Amino acid sequence: MYKAIGYAYEQAIKTINWAKDGKSFLDNGTEVRISSFKKNYIICVSAEYFVIIPSEINKYVTIDEKTKIIPYVVNIYDFEIVTNECKTIDEFWDYLDFRMKNADVVSGVDELDIFGFYKKRGNVKISVEDLMILNYTLEFDRKYSALDKERFKKV
Repeated sequence: MYKAIGYAYEQAIKTINWAKDGKSFLDNGTEVRISSFKKNYIICVSAEYFVIIPSEINKYVTIDEKTKIIPYVVNIYDFEIVTNECKTIDEFWDYLDFRMKNADVVSGVDELDIFGFYKKRGNVKISVEDLMILNYTLEFDRKYSALDKERFKKV
């Protein structure tokens, strides 16, 4: 488990530090420098379904002391739904802020439960009463199951 999440996180930290140090990247042979950015996010997307690990990330990854960035760990299928359901890029960034703000307290079995909570309540600090976030996934499951059935009818 650590390898899947830990290596991706460590690589992202190195990349952020590289950019902050003013070093360049190559893009199709062209040297590119990222000179300014307001905020950094680390997104670790996996084909694996890690169940509760993304909502208890501090147990699996040592957060870098310099950047203090908490990674957003998600499987590719939930990531697709989250990005489809965010109406704007700013809403997606706000969701990542919500995840980082609540990383120490959020407990959900499914990423879509956590995302559904965010969609209903917004970028709030989760209270003790909300610690077990459940029953938000069903809405997404129904919607995307119906969409999948429509897609496969056309194939």
